[in-house]
Amino acid sequence: MESMEYDLFDYRHADETPLPLDEAVKKATTMRATDKAHFHRIVPTDANMTGFRVDSVSKEQAYADVLARASALLNRLMWRTRQR
Repeated sequence: MESMEYDLFDYRHADETPLPLDEAVKKATTMRATDKAHFHRIVPTDANMTGFRVDSVSKEQAYADVLARASALLNRLMWRTRQR
């Protein structure tokens, strides 16, 4: 992973204590079982991959992000074909 410490920092989670990987996996598994309206993923909190946190995003937001990326990609491809 090529990210730096400041790339991984998030103000929303600054006061949380980083979890070891096994505890983060347990927490994410529990959250996934109880909250079906969100996607829960495990995110590293440092570049050494020694601390982790569980990040939640609503399914609607995740799907909107995927559609926005696909739309941007298609727009870029269409622009390149028009330039030829």
